[in-house]
Amino acid sequence: MFFVGIALLLISLVLAIGSQVMLALCIYNDAKARGDQNAVLFAVLSGVLGVIPAIIYLVLRSNSGPDTALMCPNCGVVLPQGASHCPSCGMPHPKARIIPPDANVRSKRAKGLLIGWIVSLVLSIVLIVVSVVFMGMGAFSLAQDYNSNSYHYSYNYNDSLDRYLNDYYY
Repeated sequence: MFFVGIALLLISLVLAIGSQVMLALCIYNDAKARGDQNAVLFAVLSGVLGVIPAIIYLVLRSNSGPDTALMCPNCGVVLPQGASHCPSCGMPHPKARIIPPDANVRSKRAKGLLIGWIVSLVLSIVLIVVSVVFMGMGAFSLAQDYNSNSYHYSYNYNDSLDRYLNDYYY
């Protein structure tokens, strides 16, 4: 039982590492879909340090993703995605940024990786709990075996000591 618990603990460790990789890929794809230039930085930080940099990324990321429309401040015309100048008046847009053509694909990939991260994290936690239970049961059975053997040996020791003393004094 003890070794089954250790095996489950190793499997949960591999799952936890895999979930960190999924989180990093999720952050990377989401940042790339939003046109963020710090995608690699946030991906590496969240992959190495865990959930805290991912939460910081969620707070700092811009809400202007591929679905958000930008308006021209001069004439009020809705700018097409990725346009840096207004098609109507030609005024450059200061907040315009180039949205990559594969933004929707990356966004869907990020959502799938986020679901995979959540599933692998929950599975890893469940495996850790089960492995601790198995290791506890194994340690308990090992302690029972030790106690039963020690009682047997102490009984034999007492019996042989009694026989020796009886032979010596009588």
